[in-house]
Amino acid sequence: MTQVLKSVDLHAPTRADIDALQSAMREHEQVEPDTLHYFADGMYCRAMHLKAGWCFVGKIHKSEHFFMIVKGEAHIFGDGFARRCEAGFIAVSAPGAKRAGQAITDCVLVNVHNVEGLTDLDEIEDYLIEKEPGALFDARNRLVALEGGG
Repeated sequence: MTQVLKSVDLHAPTRADIDALQSAMREHEQVEPDTLHYFADGMYCRAMHLKAGWCFVGKIHKSEHFFMIVKGEAHIFGDGFARRCEAGFIAVSAPGAKRAGQAITDCVLVNVHNVEGLTDLDEIEDYLIEKEPGALFDARNRLVALEGGG
């Protein structure tokens, strides 16, 4: 996985660049990151633990939400931006956003969503995420069956 992102400069990628990265990642071995799920008063918090060097491509979210780095450093890429971020980074992610990145050090990435009290991860995925045939992971961050690679 590391080799895929090394070919991308720290330029501001387009959505097409991020989609191309996701497609290229299908041809490489994937790992399932430890992902913890928390619920409080209608909110859902998802904490993804990445090892240094691991790459990720996120899903397309339907609504605004918080994105944070609570441990470590990572390069974060979105449609029109590229940034090196470290623990303490907090952003409001817009609907339709799709991010990619690479952990520089071991890190923890967190998303916080209003899910109107849902607690079933599959229902939350349907509520929050745009359908995307190329997605590599399910609502629990488990690898989905890949056709033609992986």
